Amino acid sequence: MEWIADHRWELLIGAELLFYACVAGFFLLRYMWGWERGSLFVLGVGLLNEFWIVALGVIDYQETGQISAYQIVIVAVVLYVLVQGKEGMRRIDLWMKSQVLRLKGQPIPAELDDYKYGAAKARSERRGWLTHLLIYAAVNGMFLVMYGLSASPDHWYDNETADKVARVWGIVFAVDTVVSWSYTVFPKKRKVEL
Repeated sequence: MEWIADHRWELLIGAELLFYACVAGFFLLRYMWGWERGSLFVLGVGLLNEFWIVALGVIDYQETGQISAYQIVIVAVVLYVLVQGKEGMRRIDLWMKSQVLRLKGQPIPAELDDYKYGAAKARSERRGWLTHLLIYAAVNGMFLVMYGLSASPDHWYDNETADKVARVWGIVFAVDTVVSWSYTVFPKKRKVEL
């Protein structure tokens, strides 16, 4: 356990790389080579990997006895997978299907392409933004209850780690807000082929 605690960041990065390799393997096996069973096996390995990530957080807490930035990163990763994972996989799935059809020189059905444009794209972006808002508010509410507001105007919370996480996440959320709502204000249009 001590070795795991000493190498926790490397193990987390490795687990995330394994997850993305499993996602890529899933789509390659499924669409490029048509091996459905193999793709489901690789997807199962990717999901088991998420349990390993949770175990890393639990081990870190047992070793340190306190909540750390590492554990907060793990909670964020797991929340993302739980909340956005299915939608993300659906988007990648639609994209991969259209790419394989394009490579094979076959026509791309409208249902594979419609999600990227106009009202459908704007609606999808707003849903993602609302999910982000709810998670951001819940985590900041948890920080508020756990640590309280800082008396210093330079900090949000009385815990340095929570304060840094909230500030960086606030910047990410602001960028996400601008990008997500830009699809509502300026809907993405199809390119007209000549």
